[in-house]
Amino acid sequence: MKKKLFKIRPISKLIIYITVFLVFCGIISFICYDVILKMKSDKNTFVMNYTDNTSLTYKVCLHDNPYYLQECMDMDKVYPHSIINKIKYNISNHLKASKNMQVTYTYQVVANLISETKLRNNLQNELWNKEFILVPKTSKTITSNRIDIDQDFEIDYNYYEKLMEDYKHTFPVEMEAYLKIEYRLNLDNDKENIHEKQSLNSYIPMLKPIVKIKNSDPREVNRNIYADKSNIFNYSYLFVITSFLSIINILILIRCSRINIAVNLDAKVNKLLKLYEQSIIIVSELPSKNGLEVVDIKKFSDLIDLEQSLKIPIMFLNKSDELKVFAIFSDKYIYRLIITRRNVGIVI
Repeated sequence: MKKKLFKIRPISKLIIYITVFLVFCGIISFICYDVILKMKSDKNTFVMNYTDNTSLTYKVCLHDNPYYLQECMDMDKVYPHSIINKIKYNISNHLKASKNMQVTYTYQVVANLISETKLRNNLQNELWNKEFILVPKTSKTITSNRIDIDQDFEIDYNYYEKLMEDYKHTFPVEMEAYLKIEYRLNLDNDKENIHEKQSLNSYIPMLKPIVKIKNSDPREVNRNIYADKSNIFNYSYLFVITSFLSIINILILIRCSRINIAVNLDAKVNKLLKLYEQSIIIVSELPSKNGLEVVDIKKFSDLIDLEQSLKIPIMFLNKSDELKVFAIFSDKYIYRLIITRRNVGIVI
């Protein structure tokens, strides 16, 4: 009587291996990332200190007039616009570091003539903005513990006032106008990780009978520079570590999959031998073919049907860990079923 072969398969150990190792790889990657961040935070070492003092000052120089005897007036006053001739500015920028360093600094001075108007939102909206270069961009690389910039430039007030009057004549709308003076400074030193940007501004009203200039206050910057010595622990190391772990995991998975398949093959064959022990004879060697024609069987159940119809026992040969042979020798044919780790899930 043909016995029923149940194909109830347990959860594949391979899936468990894959899940475990993927989780393991993720945990290791997280730990490496966390360790690298801690290394970065612990490796910041003091390199130097520097102070940077910057000021933007001006004097308002006047046309000849019977009211003011001085040629120029000091800053932070109010000035009748009709007697303003030129505005003389001075930039004083002094940086002093606690040690010599190689630094590249770039500075320039620009002016923007700007007109604004109020719309329904009651906010100032820009109408016109034209830029003028007052001091061209100047760049220097020095090795020293000091940077000293002392730059004079002047504004022809009447020139910019005339431009704005022409603009307003062309576009007769209610507007606020001013000339914005901006001093820009960039400091760069990649070795010591110094990257500074500074700016000072001055605002000169236009189209006003009385002029009051709004100026940036002098600025002092005092900074400690810390070098990040942890570059050797950068993210490329994290990539190398996780890649190495991934390769190890892949190799382990390949090995485990082979072991898992081999174990499954032996387990399934042993189950067959136990279920059909009355119909199967275990042999150490199969008989010679003697001219018999070999018929390859695709399913074990078909081999069982042949055994019951021919009344000839099935011979089983355990040829290797990955190759199992079942065969029935009749008068004319050899009915053969070969089971390997590749087809075990198909033939049984």
